[in-house]
Amino acid sequence: KNFVRNIVKGVTVSLLSSDGPAECVVSLDRGLQTMSLSCTSQAKSDEKRRSFLLEQISGIVIGDDGLNDTSLVGVSELCVTLLLETGQVVALGFPDLEERDTFALCLAMFVGGRRVEVDEYPSN
Repeated sequence: KNFVRNIVKGVTVSLLSSDGPAECVVSLDRGLQTMSLSCTSQAKSDEKRRSFLLEQISGIVIGDDGLNDTSLVGVSELCVTLLLETGQVVALGFPDLEERDTFALCLAMFVGGRRVEVDEYPSN
């Protein structure tokens, strides 16, 4: 319950990329259908926002196990990596293992729930 409340408001994470880490806010909409990432550059005026549907997440990797993509600089045991159907990879860093595990577990439940909804009601 607390996780849902916090993730709808937005949780600060590190977005890892080949350009290095960037501080971002990850959030879910109230319907728990869409994830958004808002990252502000060091110039603070250049905010980048990216959104995708939860059912587009094809895999969730906890830590650095099973990742062969060397473009993901800084991926560690404190990371959750999202594999998207588009082939894109989103690596998020967390301050501790408990936050990482809670995020991964809850997100996996939401993704599974969305996949069931989409399969049962394809028009949504």
